[in-house]
Amino acid sequence: EGHTGSGPIVCVEIKPKAGCMPSSPHLDPATAYLKARYPRFLMHTVLKHSEGKGVLSTYDPRDLFSREHERVKRAVKALLASPNNNIRVFVGGVLVFGGRPAQKEGDSGVYANSGSSLATLSAALQPALHVANRPGADAAAPQATAPGPAAVAGSG
Repeated sequence: EGHTGSGPIVCVEIKPKAGCMPSSPHLDPATAYLKARYPRFLMHTVLKHSEGKGVLSTYDPRDLFSREHERVKRAVKALLASPNNNIRVFVGGVLVFGGRPAQKEGDSGVYANSGSSLATLSAALQPALHVANRPGADAAAPQATAPGPAAVAGSG
């Protein structure tokens, strides 16, 4: 209902991860400084990279949850640049972007290419995420929708 366009449905799945900072009187004094300064997601990303299990990402969940347009934009761009398993895009039920962790530098984790560029995909996602993060917006019913499939796949 309410669908007026034609073409396949675009579905974006984002696993935002925790954007909170650890704080507890029980933190190990040897690591408390780092844990109070950096989010858990970043520490795990660095650990995985040091073990040769992933690519470093500039994504910071705090940016996505910040409600600040430029920070949300930065978070979306970082997710698109290094999707790992944190963002997936489906077109017509088919995975076209993301879905598996990158294994080495330069491997974006892309399973398939819909013909759209990261810049086009990023531009399509940002307005919906920004509006949904506004104070008072109902998270269960976002007030904006991303452009249709033609806008995502049309330029590139």
